[in-house]
Amino acid sequence: MNGIYIIGLTGPSGAGKSTVVSLLQQKGLACIDADQTARQVTTKGAPCLAALQKAFGDNILLPDGNLNRRALADIAFSTPEKTKLLNDITHPIIVDAINREIAALRQSGCPAVLLDAPTLFQSGANRLCDRVVVVTAPPETRLRRIMQRDHLDQTAALARMHAALPDEFFTQHADDLIQNDAGLPTLQRQVDRLYATLQRMVPRS
Repeated sequence: MNGIYIIGLTGPSGAGKSTVVSLLQQKGLACIDADQTARQVTTKGAPCLAALQKAFGDNILLPDGNLNRRALADIAFSTPEKTKLLNDITHPIIVDAINREIAALRQSGCPAVLLDAPTLFQSGANRLCDRVVVVTAPPETRLRRIMQRDHLDQTAALARMHAALPDEFFTQHADDLIQNDAGLPTLQRQVDRLYATLQRMVPRS
């Protein structure tokens, strides 16, 4: 697409996307981390942070004026309406920033890039992609990972899961599906097969 092949990688929270990204990066695939992009556009003084403060209140800020991501998540994922408000504010700004990152990679001659984006579909960033890879895992495994990763109790972790798209949506919209439910060796074999497929798909210069 436009001189660079874009692979979107997404899936439900706790599925183990970061491990898959790491394995693909070890093979030399460039990566744009949408979460990191989101952090960059919500730094202190950024227009996006000001909009979030106006929408969700001063309690989402730390004493130094930076974003308190835990406080924002607690509020934004408490109801579907607040989740939608969060998305409406942040997604257009994040996608614009991702487009600038893609343009820079294209200018450098990079043939392909992995777009690691948990909210790939919700943000509309899937429309930038030539191919979509979805990583899944059983709900009980994901719940445990979310609790451990984000230091949440079960109620808060379940609320985070319920605020996301259903598993069926991800699997129905995947060009490639990786099931992260049988340990690292099995995961590695799936990634190897995926990478072989991607090598065939990426246009040669």
